[in-house]
Amino acid sequence: MRPSRLLASLATTGILVTGCGSATDPPEVTTTTSRALAPNGVEKLSAAGIVAKARKAAVRASTVRIKGDLRDSGQRIRFDMHLLADRGGTGTLTLQGGSIRITRIGQQVYMKGNAAFWTATVGSAAAELFADRWLKGSPSQAGMGGLIRFTNLNALMTDLFKDVPDERLRKGRERQADGRRAITVTMAGSDGGVLYVALDGKPYPLRLQSLPGAREPGTVEFLDYDERITLKAPPASQTIDMSELTNG
Repeated sequence: MRPSRLLASLATTGILVTGCGSATDPPEVTTTTSRALAPNGVEKLSAAGIVAKARKAAVRASTVRIKGDLRDSGQRIRFDMHLLADRGGTGTLTLQGGSIRITRIGQQVYMKGNAAFWTATVGSAAAELFADRWLKGSPSQAGMGGLIRFTNLNALMTDLFKDVPDERLRKGRERQADGRRAITVTMAGSDGGVLYVALDGKPYPLRLQSLPGAREPGTVEFLDYDERITLKAPPASQTIDMSELTNG
């Protein structure tokens, strides 16, 4: 229940850098329409019971959109990812005005940034080659592990609820999150946050926000659960395979 935990997977990739350029094109995603949902009764449970239900529902979701606006070491980081369980995800990571598009399908990861982004991460010479092209990688290549985890629905939800101490949890009252009824649970402490859990349908997490005065403030929204997502690999003509660069 710490918003910053959703950035932990990216820390090992070298992507959390400054000086990036303008945003790339948005993800191509299709979703279905919403449905009427019945009350689930989780407000009758203890704070720990609500969190346990939310954890169980979250890791079993088929799809979700995760949208965040956080700060890490003084840097503002935003992301908007559509994730498909056991398959991958697609979305955009934005920091200090620059963005990179990320798409994972199975064990293949694709990244697309502009010249300014690649200059900040790998240097100007490589930026001339990578700018506005998709870079294709696999788990065996350096830096790819974090990206793969960041596009793994089950892994991110597991990280979110990892090591949540029951004694620090306090049940709140009914609130609204993205137009839906929700019950709040607060985890006290400088590294804690407020979790909004759906009261209708499955008890999904709907929002996680840091407490006032948090060292790493931010808000993460969980949207479009179990809606249809289509993942599409970029054209081969626009892709550079990292394995060929390594072998060369």
